[in-house]
Amino acid sequence: MKLVQDLGSDDWIVRDEATHEILEAGSAAVAPLRSCLNDPDPEVRERVRELLSILSPNVLTIDVLRLGRPVSSKITAPFSSAKTKSLAFRSGGIQMSTIQTGTEERRFQITLRGSSPPYLVEILFHGTSSSSMTGPPPFAVVPGIPYVVLTEDRVVSESASGKTISQNDVSTWAILLNENIEAETPNESTSQRSEASTLERFKTAINSDLNNQPKPETVLLASQWRAVKDWPLVQPDSEDELGDAWRVAQLIQNAEGARRQIESRIEKHLSGELSLSSIRIDQLIPFALEENLTGSVELFSRHCADLSTWSQHLIWNCLDRKIKNNSFETETALEILRALLRPESLAALRWSNSHMASLWSSLTHSLPLDRLNSALANEWDEILGEDLSQSTGRIPLFFATMAYLSNRDTILEGDWIQPTIELMATQYAESALGVILEQDHLKSISDEHWSDLINEIDRGLKSTDTTISLRVRNSARNLSEYQNVPKKYRMMFVTALVNGLLDYNGSHRSVVDQILTRQLGTMPRKTNNTRKEDYWEMRSKQWKERMDSPVEEIAATEEAPRWIQLTMADVRVAGSDIKVLGLQQLTIPTDVRYHALGDDGHDASIYLENSAGGSIRFSGSMLLMIDRPTLTRWRTRWRNWTYRFSSARLGAESAMVRSSVLFQTLLIVSETEPPEDGLIQKKDVAWEDVEDYLISALDPDSSTDMYMTTDIISTLRLERARPRLGELWEEKQTVSLARALLSLGDNRGRPLLRKTVLSTRSRLSRDSQ
Repeated sequence: MKLVQDLGSDDWIVRDEATHEILEAGSAAVAPLRSCLNDPDPEVRERVRELLSILSPNVLTIDVLRLGRPVSSKITAPFSSAKTKSLAFRSGGIQMSTIQTGTEERRFQITLRGSSPPYLVEILFHGTSSSSMTGPPPFAVVPGIPYVVLTEDRVVSESASGKTISQNDVSTWAILLNENIEAETPNESTSQRSEASTLERFKTAINSDLNNQPKPETVLLASQWRAVKDWPLVQPDSEDELGDAWRVAQLIQNAEGARRQIESRIEKHLSGELSLSSIRIDQLIPFALEENLTGSVELFSRHCADLSTWSQHLIWNCLDRKIKNNSFETETALEILRALLRPESLAALRWSNSHMASLWSSLTHSLPLDRLNSALANEWDEILGEDLSQSTGRIPLFFATMAYLSNRDTILEGDWIQPTIELMATQYAESALGVILEQDHLKSISDEHWSDLINEIDRGLKSTDTTISLRVRNSARNLSEYQNVPKKYRMMFVTALVNGLLDYNGSHRSVVDQILTRQLGTMPRKTNNTRKEDYWEMRSKQWKERMDSPVEEIAATEEAPRWIQLTMADVRVAGSDIKVLGLQQLTIPTDVRYHALGDDGHDASIYLENSAGGSIRFSGSMLLMIDRPTLTRWRTRWRNWTYRFSSARLGAESAMVRSSVLFQTLLIVSETEPPEDGLIQKKDVAWEDVEDYLISALDPDSSTDMYMTTDIISTLRLERARPRLGELWEEKQTVSLARALLSLGDNRGRPLLRKTVLSTRSRLSRDSQ
């Protein structure tokens, strides 16, 4: 066709006229244009492609594949599910779609750019908010060649009762681009493509790619997708990433000699005979540890600090699972611990990773206390050293370990106390003080350390960072109520508060004033106590005068404390699955702080105060009535959450905090006689005793007690309460009893509940008119 030949003319007028005439010819010019796609003139080929993209744009089909493994399976486990989605594009465009998995509906968006191969593809995944989408950078895709986009892990992590556990759901995403010139419209192309045919196209493309020059990611995907049968007879044995991928693939496929091939290279690397690059080591270690290859732990120990974030994520999950299954001996576990405690590892590793938190919890709880204590003894300066990039994940984990040891009457070895004191002026003040006071119970700390501790608290209270000063203020209040502070240093502490009162943040002065009142006695106040601008100057002057001429003894005007028997039960509620995590009973006076440190390193002190009407204020928050059980969320740091981590970092927006798991604390207070020795008593109590108490608390004479108790029984699903609930139901039918019976599987109250719902709906409809 002469018009097509004119596209290569030297005269731009001729080229322009030919272009216009071809466009006017429409579909009649498509066949001649396609016949010139291989024209020797590159300018003609380019102009022909541009015109075809207008007159007859190709329909490009992108097949999306998600391969998933069973929850919490090995990283070498075969894929157990395959989900696909086919999207048809004209040249360039954006489409959104979803793939339904066993746990969620995964939303994604694909953008296709370009008019000829290679095409530029970008795939973005939705986070928890539909407005946020993140994913890997755009990548070039050639039709017919599969491309592994990323591997992601949906992690469900739970932190409670001093332990962190995690479950992983690993999946791999891949795409395949196909050119379909004959299809008339994208919708027709898509409708003809079933999931079975899409899977078959993927298998064919992967098998074809394996016989050419596949990428390492494609080789590993094929080895774990058992649907791909046709492996090349001759596989490359090169000393590079691709060669390692083939060897790992053979290991996953249980090929003969594959295990020995990798072990030989690890052995040569460790001996110095063959040096592996850091990239190859990073790729090998997760699979070597998973399959227990000889030398894998030593290889990990030597290169622990050099691991990429994704390899760390895989390795922490692998080691955590093996420790929980008792796959490691004590010496092997200690070798892993020492690798993590090296200075370069402490500074470089991603300690905030959930799998790391779970691994650390499993590792420290699996070791003998004396061996764990000795391993930590020489590294305290590095462990607790400030590191702006990692300390937010590292230091809390180690405080949890220190609390775990302290709560088991283990005296910490090494110079742990000075680095801990230096953290008193940071956001870790509460945890640091908790560890120091627990250790002081076991072995009195020195005078020098008391002095340093008080100076750091004074410095922290003067901090301009309100987050830090708030933590330090709470620590100052806890220290003021600690009975074992030597008298000399108690006065030093009070003096520091008096001298620094005007330098502290305005929001902290009232609390410091309360502490001074408890230590030095009530200060006389004027009847008209209006605060003027110079109020705190006047108050500081009064406290200094009190310090200069202290009274001999402040007359006790307060009433004798009430002794309370406090029963606490920590419960995990996940739908119908109820699990008791902790149970304790204390005999404790009011207005005296019971110092306690949780195994998670956070303050778990209990403080009871008298309140109006004979009630008890629990730890400055909940109001408890005598002999009335209360179920509340006290341990706010205990939580269950889900987030996503991937080989192409998806970012914080992929975190999901929605969870049906609740952590509740059942509190029961009753008055009792003081112990003979006048000390706080701790008593063991069984869960059956708590159940018996709740059943006996079903008192129809008190509607409030009855309502609250039945609500607790409904939440905790106490099966033993069913007979008593049935008796009360026969006496008087109420909505709360109907709900409690229904939670236990008894349908007697269902008609009443239905009637109540319909009545409420009718009333709301009437009120809205």
